[in-house]
Amino acid sequence: MADEKRSEDVPHNRITRLANVALDAVQRDEGYDGEKVIVFLDGQDMGGIGMSGYDDDTEAMVNLFMHLRAIFAANGKELSLFPIKQAGRG
Repeated sequence: MADEKRSEDVPHNRITRLANVALDAVQRDEGYDGEKVIVFLDGQDMGGIGMSGYDDDTEAMVNLFMHLRAIFAANGKELSLFPIKQAGRG
């Protein structure tokens, strides 16, 4: 995995720009109260994610995992993650 920063303050392609448009629409809603939001878009050649309200990417990943576990459970399945130690890393 590359060590490049993937969470950015500005969109870096068409798909992430569209994700930001969706985030803006949520934030303009009169009932919006600072909820945390993750928007996924899947294009023909690439996907994109827009996030709002998270302090850091790790918090967003944890919340995403919890939601995925709930989707699996609703379908009678279990989702588990197992860390794999990479060579040369602690």
